[in-house]
Amino acid sequence: MISISVTIPTIPAPKLAKLTRGGKERLAVGINRACLRLERRVKLNLSLGGTAPRSRMVSGRVRIIERNPTKHLRIISDALRSSWKAVLAVITGDNVIGRVATTSKYAAIHEFGGMIVHYARSFLRGIRGRNAGRIRRGATSSGWSVRIPERPYARPALNQEREAMAKDVTGAWTAPVR
Repeated sequence: MISISVTIPTIPAPKLAKLTRGGKERLAVGINRACLRLERRVKLNLSLGGTAPRSRMVSGRVRIIERNPTKHLRIISDALRSSWKAVLAVITGDNVIGRVATTSKYAAIHEFGGMIVHYARSFLRGIRGRNAGRIRRGATSSGWSVRIPERPYARPALNQEREAMAKDVTGAWTAPVR
């Protein structure tokens, strides 16, 4: 699971501690805007690779999908893109915290790259017929591994939206109270 927390380096901690409840709420609105902007950019960056081609039968043979030569992730099921959510800013004591997070198990390996190793194991099979109820050792699957290249999408989104996010937060901070 990957989580990006939005912090505010422009407001010193003593000044943040002196804020009234209304000031913190305005700040939370700005952080929410910044988080939604970042979520939108992450989802856009995940769409840059386009959809992955499907394998299909060509003249009686299955056409194998070629490897992805680009630096962008291809979309197969849209599960990774739809798992990114902006969490509403929370006011806890003197802090206002906003997050953009994903619940996907494979988000980190696509963002940072790595190796997936599947170890060999043996299967147990039940025996049918007159020896039913006995269990014997069955086939053994061979292990395999896959190297996933680094194809970042969240870090570039943060770099692309950093200035606009700062404007969202400072705009809410300096906006006149109505």
